[in-house]
Amino acid sequence: LNMLPFEYVLARNDDPGCLILSEFSACSRVLNGALRINPFGTDQLAKTIEQALNMSEAERRARRARDMNFIDNHSLYLWSKRIIK
Repeated sequence: LNMLPFEYVLARNDDPGCLILSEFSACSRVLNGALRINPFGTDQLAKTIEQALNMSEAERRARRARDMNFIDNHSLYLWSKRIIK
């Protein structure tokens, strides 16, 4: 699992950006605030980048809040505790 998108969400508290993830990545299934794309569809990719660049700060903050909700409730500690049981 690529942890970089999770780290990005955590690090961007002051001015949240907009996460764009491949629909084929595992983290796109759990980070519901991200915009999902098919990386092989260049037209869709261009439109999604434009959408992200024009997104209001309020929407970016709301999307980050959704992702933070998942991250806060599914920590590595909790995951490992469930596996070890």
